[in-house]
Amino acid sequence: MQAVKMQLPDELREAVTDLARTALMVAITETRNNQQAPGYLKATEASKYLGVSRSTFYDWIKKHGIPTVEIDGVKRYSRQSLDDFMAQYEH
Repeated sequence: MQAVKMQLPDELREAVTDLARTALMVAITETRNNQQAPGYLKATEASKYLGVSRSTFYDWIKKHGIPTVEIDGVKRYSRQSLDDFMAQYEH
């Protein structure tokens, strides 16, 4: 591949550099979030995911039967189940 050299005005060069830097940072952040986003969440993570307090989340579990995965006393909540639960109440 052959490189193309162009001389840009300083203001335009800085703008292009800033745009590229911002795009790169967004891509890095999204990649990190995707890699760190487990399919199963702890109660605190699940309540944050839904944007409610932890006590409200526990109330919803009791009242609406949000599915819980429990293995050896450890409880987790599937993102898909939480999304499905919220979709039930979408108007």
